[in-house]
Amino acid sequence: MRSEAININIASENAVIVYFDGPTLKHKNQQVSMFVHLLEQTDTPWLLDIIPAYHSVLITYDIFLTDYFAVKAQVFGLTKALQVGESEQAGLSQESKIVEIPVCYGLSDDNDLQRIAEHNQITVDEVIQIHQQNSYRVYYLGFAPGFAFLGETDEKIATPRLTSPRKKVPKGSVAIADRQTAIYPNVSPGGWNIVGVCPLELFVPEQASPSPFKVGDTVRFKPISEDTYYQTLEQSS
Repeated sequence: MRSEAININIASENAVIVYFDGPTLKHKNQQVSMFVHLLEQTDTPWLLDIIPAYHSVLITYDIFLTDYFAVKAQVFGLTKALQVGESEQAGLSQESKIVEIPVCYGLSDDNDLQRIAEHNQITVDEVIQIHQQNSYRVYYLGFAPGFAFLGETDEKIATPRLTSPRKKVPKGSVAIADRQTAIYPNVSPGGWNIVGVCPLELFVPEQASPSPFKVGDTVRFKPISEDTYYQTLEQSS
């Protein structure tokens, strides 16, 4: 994969943000994943944190070990590796995985399946079928701990956010906003359209890897019955 133009901006006294360009969001996010992988493989004692997003990466560094100009030079060096094709091998070695998420669609009355169906002029059954038959890329983690932004949904079920967000979205809610989908790992406010609920714990801060997701992973939704939902919920609690 060939890297397109990049921009490096100063984010703070010890951080830079790198923006990737490209023809599609997926293309840009693939560059983000490969760049992060290359950066993690380098010997960089000054590196404090790496925060990937849709088409950008925030890099924080130790100002007592380096400076902006040295960081910028190393960033350009890594993006050159993407440009000359070294990223192909690096991309293959990334530990991206497929994460299967069980979903009980339309479990409670507090869902928006009918709204999504009416907005797109299809049936509720078609909404469920289209949502679960697709595979979704993890574009980034944000908004709340463990909240993974997944995309892209089929245009046939794309639906705008609610005009008035809910004050409390139930834990485990699987939802859609425009062409994105996500799972709320905990109870929180939110304006996405709920289609179902997941019984798994999706953010456990005590674990070495608190979230089952990372940028570049693939998520697939597996429909389950109400009985299976409650059984799995009990087992995972």
